[in-house]
Amino acid sequence: MKELIGNEILKLPKERKNEYIIEFVSRTLKEYETFLDGVDENTFIAFEFNGMRYTKELLINLVSILCNGINEALSLHSYESPYPAFVALKQSLDEVDLIDKIDFKLSTSGRYFYRMRNNVPTSEINKETQKLPIESLLHHPIVFENKAGYERFSIKHIPALYLSNSLYGCYLELGLKPNNINNCYISMAEFESPNIRLFDLRVRNEIIENIYNANFQEKFAYLLMYPLIFTCSIIKTDTDDEKKPEYIIPQLFIEWIKEQNNNINFFGIAYSSTKINQTNVDKPSLFYNVVIPTIKPTDKHDYCEVICDNLRLTEPIRFLDHFFRTKPDINGCFFDSNIPGKEHLNSNIYNTNDNNILYEASGFGNVEKVLDKQKLNNL
Repeated sequence: MKELIGNEILKLPKERKNEYIIEFVSRTLKEYETFLDGVDENTFIAFEFNGMRYTKELLINLVSILCNGINEALSLHSYESPYPAFVALKQSLDEVDLIDKIDFKLSTSGRYFYRMRNNVPTSEINKETQKLPIESLLHHPIVFENKAGYERFSIKHIPALYLSNSLYGCYLELGLKPNNINNCYISMAEFESPNIRLFDLRVRNEIIENIYNANFQEKFAYLLMYPLIFTCSIIKTDTDDEKKPEYIIPQLFIEWIKEQNNNINFFGIAYSSTKINQTNVDKPSLFYNVVIPTIKPTDKHDYCEVICDNLRLTEPIRFLDHFFRTKPDINGCFFDSNIPGKEHLNSNIYNTNDNNILYEASGFGNVEKVLDKQKLNNL
């Protein structure tokens, strides 16, 4: 198993330098296939799951199908006509038959997520109550020519709801700094049904680092999913380009997820942030985001019916009203890192002076405690 521990090819996320996206992805996937082929057979002790025998040979064959589909999708992709690229990726995903082979779901039961919105116009605030409507913390309304732009898992004018499992994650994803926080509102979210499933695309380096302790199903699943995890977590290099090539595969993959949503298989995707790394926190894999695609608006308003039926939110509150009022409790209790949805509280967060503080006792952690006490409302 020593081939896996510390191997450079498995370290994610990756950043392309002076290569076109198709060259960068093709080269990296080829290196990964070569790496898998050379790994010791003893690393892949065969096991049975749902009546199927899982071996190294099967893993290599399935990975090859995924890699070929990803490469073909990139070669066929154009923003004017993305459908042929989607078909190529869909065919490989369907051929691998992910859902029936290995369980890739992340359960949302007992997990809480956060939503942050900066620069909220005063016109959206209720003049009588001075409160922001809950739906203002949802996605862009599903209307013709809405304001939704290109994001990692969504294309222009087709909004999606992005959440993070921490306020710090929201803060970094929005590119905020202490000097550009303006009329920023936050809310906590919970999925109403414990049966809601997210497709797990998180970078989980701890599986590789603790490979001796990882069960074979978990190890097989992660190594099988590597081509998708890698291509959906490439760090963007050109921040000024509206159409970012690093987002091509994620945007195609979310369309496949929408098909699964219709079949009640997956509600959305859990994925690691490329903004959080070892320079921010000591356990970056504990911080991740969630994206939920929109399907159709409700009869009452222009927000996704499926999201409104399955999500609860707290009333939005102003972030700075609580961020600077709460004092870090340096003697605060340590949360059990095994509590679902609260693992990140047990991580150290670094400040500009190279000191660290337990996330639970940080300003972000304290505001999360404020939200924990708020009532969750149906939409």
